[in-house]
Amino acid sequence: MDEMSRQLLGHVREPTEAEPGTPRRYDHHYQRNGTVNLFTFFEPLANHRVVLTRDRRTKIDWAGCVREVLDTYYSDVEKVVLVMASMQG
Repeated sequence: MDEMSRQLLGHVREPTEAEPGTPRRYDHHYQRNGTVNLFTFFEPLANHRVVLTRDRRTKIDWAGCVREVLDTYYSDVEKVVLVMASMQG
């Protein structure tokens, strides 16, 4: 399980289309469209990943995401082991 914030960025000017001999070009200017919080759950041995998005990243949001994953994907199992890495000092 991992969680992270990401900025939502939009183009100020749309990229130009590629033409023969000229690559597609992007302008370096962007518009900030807020942020989103990603809660990502991995099960590497089953090649399975679930990504849930929330507007905030509170303990309540985290618990709700864990509950949603457990109820949706693991409702029939007896035991789930949740592994998390703490980045706090």
